[in-house]
Amino acid sequence: MGFSQQPLLGGEDLHLSPSEKEEVLHKINSQWNRLKCVMPVFLVLAACGCVGLILAAVILKNAELLIYLPGPALGALFYGFFSWWYAKLAAKHQAVAAQLFEEQYIGSWKFEPHTWRDFAKYLFQQKMKAMKILAILSVFILAMGIIPFIVLVATEHQLSVGIIFCVTMSGPLFAFTLLTALIGGITLYPRYRSYCPTVHCCVLGRGSVYLLGTMYTLQPATACSATMIYNLTSVTLEEKMIETNMTKILRLDTKTRVKNGESSLTLEVPVPDRFVQNVSHWMYTLAEGYTSEVRNTIEGAAMKREDVPPAVATVYVRENDITH
Repeated sequence: MGFSQQPLLGGEDLHLSPSEKEEVLHKINSQWNRLKCVMPVFLVLAACGCVGLILAAVILKNAELLIYLPGPALGALFYGFFSWWYAKLAAKHQAVAAQLFEEQYIGSWKFEPHTWRDFAKYLFQQKMKAMKILAILSVFILAMGIIPFIVLVATEHQLSVGIIFCVTMSGPLFAFTLLTALIGGITLYPRYRSYCPTVHCCVLGRGSVYLLGTMYTLQPATACSATMIYNLTSVTLEEKMIETNMTKILRLDTKTRVKNGESSLTLEVPVPDRFVQNVSHWMYTLAEGYTSEVRNTIEGAAMKREDVPPAVATVYVRENDITH
């Protein structure tokens, strides 16, 4: 496994083939559908917590147990609302994805395997601090749930309110731990995964871009920020020293709405030398109507343009795939 299985040939075609474009769309739709399947699991766990408390209160004839009922009840309500909201959001983004290789298509390219190997290290270094904080927080919360349970089991010789509470809360605690593990796995996996042409590629479209296996829906820089929609504030084509090589990079500066305001997100992808001329033109088409901040810092990049076969408007996603 790894990059040793992906030799870089001088004549390697870095254009996405029709079958690879179809696989890209399949990946986008699968990503949105995956969480729609996971969220009901958390909803069931929270609901089980509610039922467990009620049954324990009835069996033990201890109404004091019901004071803990609002916890899992609020959890069930939250997961239910989030599942409904996410289903609507997923349908909207999947509809945008269906147009990515049709009339909204601008251009696309695959990364060179040897370039991506160094670029992955560069991207992962930027996320290291966030991953350390997440790991420390997860271990702390997990310990705060396990330690009291162990102490109660070791000191109590009969069923008590404390033990029942710990058992009941194990469902939400397990859900949080699972969610944290998923976030960590999703963050770490791109750093070590083998080269895949339908992931390690970039697709530019009017209103959306697909980078490194994820689609981002764009809107103008001056538009009101929205959750999971990114305001495109600037587009830059530049060179950076990564490891020991000067690498051409397309950088998209964006911002999106989060709970406490707005959050900035910078998207960077390597550009093969043979695509620099094309990207220097595509970037202006991408930015038109979205942002006036477009910069090309690579000398002579816009002097010559490589001829690229025009996009063929092919329907890759059926209506049923979008709504179900």
